[in-house]
Amino acid sequence: MDTQAARAERRIIELSADYPKDEALLVGVNTDLAALLIGPGGNRLSALEKMVKKTVFIRGKDEIPPAEARILAAGEREYIQSVALPVKEGDRLEVEVIEPHANNPADGIARLDGYIIDIENGGHFAGQRLKVKIQKLFKTYAKAVIED
Repeated sequence: MDTQAARAERRIIELSADYPKDEALLVGVNTDLAALLIGPGGNRLSALEKMVKKTVFIRGKDEIPPAEARILAAGEREYIQSVALPVKEGDRLEVEVIEPHANNPADGIARLDGYIIDIENGGHFAGQRLKVKIQKLFKTYAKAVIED
C-alpha cells in the first residue's frame, strides 16, 4: 500500500504542473490510499503541499484505481475548499458509521463523498445510521457530535 501511495504522490506532483496559476487542487485518489497520502496529523499532505506549492485537498473515491490520482478541481483556495468540503459547521445530517476510528476507537468514522466525518463517541455504533451535527471543519475531516 505504501508503494501505491508513493506512486499516487508522484502522480499528484506531475499533475500539479499542469495547473501553474491555480493556488489549490482537489485531488481524487482511491479511498484506501487517502489516509496514507494525508499521513498522521496531516504531515505527509503538508510535505506534498510544500513540494507542489499549492493547497491540496484529498478526496477518497472507491472507483479510482490504487496508485492513480485525478485532479477533480483546481482554482482559488476558497473555491476549492467549498468544493472539497461537503459539509459546513452546524450542518445536521444522518450518516452511517462505517467503523471505529483507528487511533481513537471511542469515536466512529463516517464518509460523505469521500470526506471523513469523525463522530465523537460513535465508535460502538459501527454499521448503524446516526443523526449528527458538524462541530468543526478541517481540511481532511470534520468533527461531529451525536444528536438526540
